[in-house]
Amino acid sequence: MDSLTASLASAELSAPSPADLVAAFGPRSDAHRRTLAQIHLAQTGVDTALRARLAALLSSSSSGSDFGDEDGIMAALRLVAALYGSRPDEAHALLLPAHDGGPLDGGLVVRSIDDDRLGLALAEVLCAASGHGPSRKELLERNRRRAPVQASKIVEVGSEEDGASAAGVPVGEWLRTWVDRAELQDGQARVVGLLCALTLEKMRRGGKEKEADNKAVESKEEEGEEGDEETLYQLARRFLVVGVATKSDEKSDSDERARMASVEALTYLSLGSAFRQRVADDTDLLRGLVVAVLRACQAKPPDTALQYGVATVLLHLVAFKPVATAEERQMARLRRMANAEKRASQKQAQANEEEDGDGEHNELLEAPAVRARINRAVECGAVAAITAMSTVRPLSSALTATAAQAMLAMTTPQDRAQRGRIVQQGGARALFLLLASSSSSSRTTKDDGATKRTAAQSLAHLLIDLDPRLVLRDDATSAVAPLGALFMSAASSTLQRFEACLALTNLASLSEDVCASVARFTQPLHAVLPATGGFRGAGTAESKDGDKASIGLLALLDERLFFEDNAMARRACVELACNLAAGPHAFSHWSGEALGPDAAQPQQQQHDDDSDEERRQRWTHLVVALCAYAPTASSQADQGNSGSGETTKAMRLAAGGLLAMLSESSAVCARIAKLRTTTVNLLVRLVWPGVPPRIREVGEVGDGGGDDGEEEEEEEDRAGERDEWDEGLALRGLTILANVAEHAPTCRGSLLVGAGLVDALEALMASSQVGDAAQLVAMAKQVYDQLQFK
Repeated sequence: MDSLTASLASAELSAPSPADLVAAFGPRSDAHRRTLAQIHLAQTGVDTALRARLAALLSSSSSGSDFGDEDGIMAALRLVAALYGSRPDEAHALLLPAHDGGPLDGGLVVRSIDDDRLGLALAEVLCAASGHGPSRKELLERNRRRAPVQASKIVEVGSEEDGASAAGVPVGEWLRTWVDRAELQDGQARVVGLLCALTLEKMRRGGKEKEADNKAVESKEEEGEEGDEETLYQLARRFLVVGVATKSDEKSDSDERARMASVEALTYLSLGSAFRQRVADDTDLLRGLVVAVLRACQAKPPDTALQYGVATVLLHLVAFKPVATAEERQMARLRRMANAEKRASQKQAQANEEEDGDGEHNELLEAPAVRARINRAVECGAVAAITAMSTVRPLSSALTATAAQAMLAMTTPQDRAQRGRIVQQGGARALFLLLASSSSSSRTTKDDGATKRTAAQSLAHLLIDLDPRLVLRDDATSAVAPLGALFMSAASSTLQRFEACLALTNLASLSEDVCASVARFTQPLHAVLPATGGFRGAGTAESKDGDKASIGLLALLDERLFFEDNAMARRACVELACNLAAGPHAFSHWSGEALGPDAAQPQQQQHDDDSDEERRQRWTHLVVALCAYAPTASSQADQGNSGSGETTKAMRLAAGGLLAMLSESSAVCARIAKLRTTTVNLLVRLVWPGVPPRIREVGEVGDGGGDDGEEEEEEEDRAGERDEWDEGLALRGLTILANVAEHAPTCRGSLLVGAGLVDALEALMASSQVGDAAQLVAMAKQVYDQLQFK
């Protein structure tokens, strides 16, 4: 065990010496020693002794062509590069002191133009520095102050003994020289060229302001930015594609640096739509990325930096363009109008606005192009790569968030076969691992909550389209907690609540145990969307200390059934309630009766207070109202407000199904019997469309005469209702009314007849529309006989 390893492995020993720390980054060191040294530097920083040691080495590199300890200089440069990852301000002070000078102002730049080893060390530290804002700004400023030097002159300066001449060589020209000859080099020289190209790209992107015209960085104007990016892309591609065929035990230290730099280069390039498409279309490159991350996950210790880089590239490839809100679109229009005078003409500004509602139109960012890139990514093993990343522990919050976003994008297309392939590659397992990672954090932040919602939404996509038993294997209840939290969270969007509701509906249909888990799910009250309307506080329970309260999913569902803004989300809530009502917990919650142990017969609960009964009466009334037919004009108006294409028929089927199940309870039937005839007529019109009530109570709409215009409108509504009617609606209506007739016999001769049930039954049995529905006809006859009208 060397002195550095011994010092860091035992808390009883003294801290490692400056010489040991510097040697850990030398050419003869290994990855384990470098990792230990990086951990120590991240924790303690650069002390006075180490600063003096580094200053001595770096100053010797500025003394012209006479280098004393070249290995020491290389180690010092690499230590500073590593320091940029944890303590960038200290690294900046060492590499670019406030006064002119330092290692970049001497003979090091010139000497390293012909020295691959020294050039690699300098390229590493410059690449790290260009990612730090103050260092990048200082590099650009120093290049601006110096006149550009041709590449051939750099070598001439390097042959001079005068260090002052060497001090005039700009770093930008040194970078450009290595990039220009990278394609003609091999081995370490090509790695240096890649790092230099990446450094130039960072400096170009970071110097977009006034200093972006720096000729030292962009000395070859005829090639332009596209040429620089193309060179960087080709260099990065080569290292990743070749890396697929290289055995892990054959890799050198410079190969690992090249792999990381290649991934980092693609994270920058893939910000542009053109390179996103090129990467997606390049099967060899995509597979190279997947292989790189799989090897990084298997490394000891795992290479988390490379994992994060690959996850970022994958996210860029598969991410959909954010949907702008109305306010954001309006702000974009206002900005374009304010900047119109800066454009060539106002006409051009208007043309741009007409081209795309809130910005420039780019086909590569539109949904069809994104879906095609997702297909390519999944085919090349992107999901398997994310699954491998998810198994690594500890998992950083940044990597967790990026992986979750990539999974959400890949599961978004409504393609059943594609979602099946995602599950085959371990997508469901990856999502549970990401959920567990975000939950295990010692400090929960808003970002952690957003990550959990993102992963849960992606899981919902899989459970909506696929059989939950195939997705979840043996433990179907494991998905209840993340989906329940997504459905109930105050921070969830309408889309997230809608998709969570659909997934929970599928889960609830699996078994009684899963249905009970969904029905009994609770959340802290502070995390739930604030309650509204008459059901505020229903189903809440306080802890013993009284400072925390929880609310059950059923209590919140009571409100979502009626107060959800979006019509499709509202229907999904009704369908979820319908599936949950098959279980005893939800049945008891809504009916007030408990299902008995034998034959599931309802048993009246003895401890219902008046407030609970009033709540259930209102709730039953509102569910009956959801069975109403909505005229076309009203339906379209609702759709315009909600942004959905929901039809009234789907809602009526869902609400009718819920009432059909709950009407097994005599208490629910009694509540229906308390409703007015016109309200019960809504259920009668499920049996047969357009049947008016025979009797209207005083004060009800329609108890007086109407003008001809109103009658004409009612006739149009009846015609539309007849077009929408089908046997499914009739079966639900008959089931509800048959149960009411059985459990509330006192209303047979008044309410049901007055609501028009006899007329509806006669029309149903006489109609040719019923066809071969023997069950429907038999039930209609049974109800007709039950009402004693023959």
